[in-house]
Amino acid sequence: SGLLGMHTGSENETDDTKVDKTIGKKSYLLPVQVVELSPKLKDEDGNEIAGSEKPVPQPKRNDMVEIKPVNNRSAHRELKVKIGEALKGKKVTWTMTPYGLEKTDPVRGDWAKSLNHKDRFEVSADFGANGFKRLSQQSGETTIADDGFTAVRVNLPPVGFNKCDVKIQIEGVDQEIELITLEVPAVAVIDPGHGGNPGDSLPGSSWNNATGVNSKVLEKDLALEFGLETKELIEKQAKQDDLNIKVLMTRKGNQNVSGENRAKVAKDSGADVIFIIHLNAFSKPTVRGTLQVKRTRDNHNAAEDTAFIDRVIDKIVGAIKPFDAGAYKRFPVDVNTSVASDKNLGNVAGYSPIRAGYCEVEFITHPGLDNLINIGANSGKVKAAISEAMKDGIIEDLKEQP
Repeated sequence: SGLLGMHTGSENETDDTKVDKTIGKKSYLLPVQVVELSPKLKDEDGNEIAGSEKPVPQPKRNDMVEIKPVNNRSAHRELKVKIGEALKGKKVTWTMTPYGLEKTDPVRGDWAKSLNHKDRFEVSADFGANGFKRLSQQSGETTIADDGFTAVRVNLPPVGFNKCDVKIQIEGVDQEIELITLEVPAVAVIDPGHGGNPGDSLPGSSWNNATGVNSKVLEKDLALEFGLETKELIEKQAKQDDLNIKVLMTRKGNQNVSGENRAKVAKDSGADVIFIIHLNAFSKPTVRGTLQVKRTRDNHNAAEDTAFIDRVIDKIVGAIKPFDAGAYKRFPVDVNTSVASDKNLGNVAGYSPIRAGYCEVEFITHPGLDNLINIGANSGKVKAAISEAMKDGIIEDLKEQP
């Protein structure tokens, strides 16, 4: 919010406003501020967050939201701004600049990719039209209503960590006012493979595949353990580093979810990445290695998928090596899994925002690896190191992928 100097009244008035000797009238300071945001934010279970319509002041950032991301391809927030009745009828010009100390941080993505929201500013649906007029892709204009308020909708490409400062220029006022900072949260979906009990298999997701040869630990349980721990670590790191990251799970307990519905979590949330966790099995107990399961059929962003999962797997292998020098990255396996299907994720040619990384952490049918991860003296440390590696790889990809 900002303070706007206005001249009014006579110089004989006695209040605490300051006198402008040049004009011979007193200068009142009108508070210019965003008073309400729409829509409200929602938690990971889809419930509205109480108080999330109230903006936070700069330098804090206010979240943008993605609604029907497959259809809209846009993140947005609507702003209701109090300017003051003294300026009713005046025009307000809206612009934005990249966020950052040097104001040079680039915006990632492209407004032109949106199907319905290609402009940075649009008419507000929730706070009234306020005489909105499109000036260009970069700017719009509204009018200050009789009650002293105006409003607008702000759009950004729906790429994690996109940030901007919204500014206004009020007709007849010299200075531009910086109102608010907005940011698109990065969204990571974690998908622990399998789930449920015998007989609970669904299309694209069997209830369980691998079982620890010595420990008898089930893949579905170990995948969930890694997933929940990685979610917690990402959220802790994000808070520590002031990173705006939302972490969603395809399952939080012992239930199975179809491959299509796992992908739907990422599609409906506007995810940047979905990280798929499995443990491997093979009939020969000597087979081992960490590997990518890649999908080549109808994959519109195979290179980005590979870059994502390579980051994570390289870190997982590095995390295991101090405990087992034989750790290595095994060659990828090509399987057209439904959870990584571009059709199920909503990725299409020319617009494929979700990167899918499918990781087989290790073969728990290998006695040494099963002992190392599940029942050995260092198993707690090994699992913690693997979860840390998953966390680091996901955050690095969110920050560095374009």
